[in-house]
Amino acid sequence: MFLSRFQQSFLVTKSTMIPSIANSAFSSRYYNVTHHSNEQLQERKPNLVNCSLISPNLSIQPNVSSDLKPSFLHQTHQDEMLPLKHEEHSDIVRNQLKACGKEDSLMGLWLVDAIQRLGIDHHFRQEIDELMRRHYICTLSSKSRFSHSGPDSLLAVSLSFRLLRQEGYYVAPDVFNKFTDEKGKFNMKTVKGDIRALMELYEAAQLGVEGEDILEDAAKFSCQHLNAWAEYVDDNDASMIKNVLKHPYRKSLARFRSMNFKSAEFFRVNGLEESLQELSFVANYRAQDVRKQESLQVSKWWEDLGIGKKLEHARGEPLKWYPWPLPLLNDLSLSNERVALTKIISFIYLIDDIFDYYGEPEHLNLFSQSVKRWELGANEQLPDYMKECLSGLQEVTNEVAVQIQKKHGFNPIQSLRKTWEDLFSAFVVESRWINASSGSENLPKSDEYLQNAKVTSGVHVVLVHAFYLLGFGTNKSSITLDDTLRITSSVATIFRLWDDLGCSKVCIFTK
Repeated sequence: MFLSRFQQSFLVTKSTMIPSIANSAFSSRYYNVTHHSNEQLQERKPNLVNCSLISPNLSIQPNVSSDLKPSFLHQTHQDEMLPLKHEEHSDIVRNQLKACGKEDSLMGLWLVDAIQRLGIDHHFRQEIDELMRRHYICTLSSKSRFSHSGPDSLLAVSLSFRLLRQEGYYVAPDVFNKFTDEKGKFNMKTVKGDIRALMELYEAAQLGVEGEDILEDAAKFSCQHLNAWAEYVDDNDASMIKNVLKHPYRKSLARFRSMNFKSAEFFRVNGLEESLQELSFVANYRAQDVRKQESLQVSKWWEDLGIGKKLEHARGEPLKWYPWPLPLLNDLSLSNERVALTKIISFIYLIDDIFDYYGEPEHLNLFSQSVKRWELGANEQLPDYMKECLSGLQEVTNEVAVQIQKKHGFNPIQSLRKTWEDLFSAFVVESRWINASSGSENLPKSDEYLQNAKVTSGVHVVLVHAFYLLGFGTNKSSITLDDTLRITSSVATIFRLWDDLGCSKVCIFTK
């Protein structure tokens, strides 16, 4: 079965890295936070948010019925005029980024952070790259004027560390050693009651990797004290703290959050509030318009396919699957790629349901054998709905291969087909287990089950198609990539266990 949390997957590259923000109600005090004394916190035992580094459970699943279209699909597309000063505002922000890059100022980092949180960084990719490159050089040469001293040093170091690591630069975690005591533990004396500094420390800790103990300590320390502070500050600051803890930047999705930035007072970044708000508005307007058109394409494709009408109990919900490729293919220019990946996900669900609910064992074996031959005439013994499914699958697979050929100059058809062949074979094994009697020797051991379940998750199908759609298969070795199951094994394992855990909870609840 394909997993219900595919939208949490990230393909992190320089071109597709997804900026993100907390889901919410950040107040205008985000850049001007009230300080509070440590004495207020002495007797408090925080118990609000789990301080673990495990990613929070995101769930972006619109409740859209298969036979219901969203209301905007019935509206006539209106080509409204975008704000006339869009280019002017872009130039203002771009010039400020260039100026900040030359000075290596803390203002420049605030501005980059604000731009990324609004999800408009794609407009300024070149300027941000140059600013962060210069800042990294200054950091290495210890010439950065705010990295090692000043009243806001913890805040500045944390922000610098996070932004640099997000951009792919390695920064050693020992930059935080100066904020620990002789035992290597973080000390509240270095925080000086600065909520913003503590939030930035928590955000920075999310980019730690295995073995970086100081960042694990930083996450626990900041989480603990932020939880305590949330009990004493006003509602706006408390909401801000809780949202940072629940949805840290690294583990959130920008496109689903930037619409919350409505207050012109939010960004106190050298008078750029109006320009940032204007650019954010236009970006959201354009994104909404593009997604409306994409949803129309997906809806029409499914109706024309027609197989959903014959299989009433199959999960024919392409509009529900459509939001899932967004984290992987976030750039608005990747419209065709998002539509293609939605079709792929829809077929994974359809095939899963055919194996689970409709197919007879003898037909399922032929079904699997037919997809290995990829010949429409080789499946005459199959029921009509299986024939139509194979025909549609072949059409979509060829369509995606041609799309990649035209855009990137290579055709990965064999690798794409191989993912489906592996999926069908795994479904056959799963159906054999399901039909086996209790206590039968045919029932799998846990390791055997998991090895097969990683394939039936469909993760490898989605990620391989996304890999080629993004143009990464630029040489012969990647075009003929066959060992995709091993490459995607870790991701598929996490998703499969996550999905099985959810199914187990449902079963327990229904019992």
